Amino acid sequence: ETLRTKLDREKQLSIAESVRIATAVADALDYAHRHGVIHRDIKPENILLHEGRPMVADFGIALAVSAAAGGRMTETGLSLGTPHYMSPEQATAEKEISARSDIYSLASVLYEMLTGNPPHTGASAQQIIMKIITESPESVTKYRKSTPANVAAALEKALEKLPADRFENAKAFADALVNPGFTRGTIGSTAQLPLSDRRWKLRAAVASAVALLLAAIVIAQAMRPGTIESGTPWQVRMVLPDSAPVGENLSLSPDGATLVYDGGGRLWKRRADGAMPVAIAGTEGDEYATISPDGRRVAFMRSTATGTSQIVVMPVDGGEVKTVVTDPGIGSSFGWTDNDHVVYSTVTGLTRAPVTGGDVQRMTTLDTSAYEVLHVNAAGLPGGGAIFTIASRNSDSSYIGAVGPEGGTTRRITLGLFAIFSQPGHLIVTRSDGSIVAIPFDEKQLRITGSPVSLVSGLRAGGFTTVGRTAASANGRLVFVSNGWGQANDPTDVVWVTRAGARTAEDPGRTLMRSLALSPDGRRVAAGFASDASEEIRIREFATGAVRRIAIAGTLLRDPVFSRDGRQLLFMGLGASHGVHRLDLNSAAPPVRLGNSEFTGMAQPAVDPSGEVVYYWSAKLNGVVRYDIAVSKTTPVVVPATGGRISRPQLSPDGRWLAFFSTASGKTMVRVRSTDSTRSEEWSASSADQRSSLRWSRGGDELFFVDRDSMLSVRVTTTPSFTLGDPRALFSTARLTAVFDVGPDGRFLMIRPRPDTRPPTELTMFERWTALLPK
Repeated sequence: ETLRTKLDREKQLSIAESVRIATAVADALDYAHRHGVIHRDIKPENILLHEGRPMVADFGIALAVSAAAGGRMTETGLSLGTPHYMSPEQATAEKEISARSDIYSLASVLYEMLTGNPPHTGASAQQIIMKIITESPESVTKYRKSTPANVAAALEKALEKLPADRFENAKAFADALVNPGFTRGTIGSTAQLPLSDRRWKLRAAVASAVALLLAAIVIAQAMRPGTIESGTPWQVRMVLPDSAPVGENLSLSPDGATLVYDGGGRLWKRRADGAMPVAIAGTEGDEYATISPDGRRVAFMRSTATGTSQIVVMPVDGGEVKTVVTDPGIGSSFGWTDNDHVVYSTVTGLTRAPVTGGDVQRMTTLDTSAYEVLHVNAAGLPGGGAIFTIASRNSDSSYIGAVGPEGGTTRRITLGLFAIFSQPGHLIVTRSDGSIVAIPFDEKQLRITGSPVSLVSGLRAGGFTTVGRTAASANGRLVFVSNGWGQANDPTDVVWVTRAGARTAEDPGRTLMRSLALSPDGRRVAAGFASDASEEIRIREFATGAVRRIAIAGTLLRDPVFSRDGRQLLFMGLGASHGVHRLDLNSAAPPVRLGNSEFTGMAQPAVDPSGEVVYYWSAKLNGVVRYDIAVSKTTPVVVPATGGRISRPQLSPDGRWLAFFSTASGKTMVRVRSTDSTRSEEWSASSADQRSSLRWSRGGDELFFVDRDSMLSVRVTTTPSFTLGDPRALFSTARLTAVFDVGPDGRFLMIRPRPDTRPPTELTMFERWTALLPK
């Protein structure tokens, strides 16, 4: 196995084994260096372990890549996107690389063997490179106190920024590692290097540009039309900038030369002749980009000023935008068929609309007898049919469905999260086990005609992430999201934040937290946790750390809220037990579902002071529902939307006022209205981040929400008349999610993605995947 495999399994190695491996690799490098060969890419992946004995592989790979124009890079797994083991001189693109560069890289590997992480980590290649150039690594003894003094000192010397300050050769490094008497000054001596701040800043700028250029060269070589030839399939990774992550969809042109996707609140285009993804002008706030079968146009979803949704079309290279259809129910990504129709999802099934204009047509209808709740992720089939995902309430799994060009009867094809059709006659299906398979498929008969062929395995795919999303071209190119943020087991922290912005970590998480609520006394927190297969509610006592877990089979649980007396917890369920649920916290009894599930939405419920009236958002009715728990078989009362969509209702502490988000003005706004049904006035507070929580202060005199990167406060006055003040920024929410609650002491409890583990968004391009198919 490789050292990488061993580290993935064991995380850290014993000190004796770490030193043994490092000295053995140093011995191999010393031999190579004395014969004029510099490795240039020492990392755990290139250290093989044969019966425990280290062997160094792939000498001179950087020069081989240069000569072979990218082909060999894929065979070796060289990653230009995660340069944790680069020396500073490599990071700044020095023309002359000496043997001391390999010593730095080997020291970085030893550092990881001892601590579990390389000396420098970051969310992107650029961040890592900047740290390599400008920051000194922390002493290994900070993370591994038992590290012998000589080993720590040897690492300090080997990790110096200037090559001249490191060991003169690999043998000297090895000798220092096994010499108990070796000593050296503290790490960080590079602060006294005779280099001006200006030169360091220039080096940093050069490093960032070099990283982008290297990645661009490799990707441009691979994406150039006409470069795909018959032969062995191969893969190359593309690490996207932090500013341009993949959102909900990606699409390839037929020749594979243009990739279009949505992310970061706009659309992006990556062309073979471009260095990096570029934002498509005028697409701020647009979603779900898909390229036409002829490769010349792109369709995407756009919200109108009145809060409804449109599918619009424009040329790939920009130009006039034409509206295909306006429909308030449009949701999820959509497909483009080869007879020039777009197929999109609504709350009742799939609908088809001609791109050139004309009447829309219902293609599928939800099968309520099978408890189907959504038909989503539509993709076109040859001849005008569609492939899509079926989500059901009574199943933990989703299915891939298919429908013919005339619509009507839907067929369940196979289990899967997402699917697309690609020639020669195959469905490419992403499954919940993290695999991508190619399945022979007759698009006319809508049936499987052969056994699945494995293309990819080991992805962290799931229903809560875009990892596993795929796009294919007509010439054998497959692109899929292979890594990214928002995955189910990416860790998060819970932090307390004061009104002045001071942060204190409270509880490190182990999975992705999607929602949270504080009890009225602030002594416990309920949070919605996502895993690869489910979502559950966990209630944690701050004083003792005790955790109570709430789960319902086949149901995603989210958006908890405590009753005003703290004795009950309400939350939403999506799936087999669909609807608002109530849990008695003083009892071991399971939660009880409330109301008619037909009316429930997917936003946090709100309960009035009596504990007998619940408000929640209804996606079906596009309004806020008032449901009286105490009255049997009550028909919910709907507070309708005023021209747009409304969501996330929040009751004031006295139960007299209802705050919610509204899109009536064309953007997400905070609005307030009375719970008295005889009053119809509404007051607008401010624009807000549509992902934000909305909370009242415990005294009911303030509203809190997030817009852009700031926590905002709006003063509320109820006597002698109701008024809202101007929004005031309290603190920056940078590196925090927009999900929060407010404690009785006025502090905010918020969710923070752990920056040390946040992965970059990564695409993998699979060339000639069809070569894996049986002959």
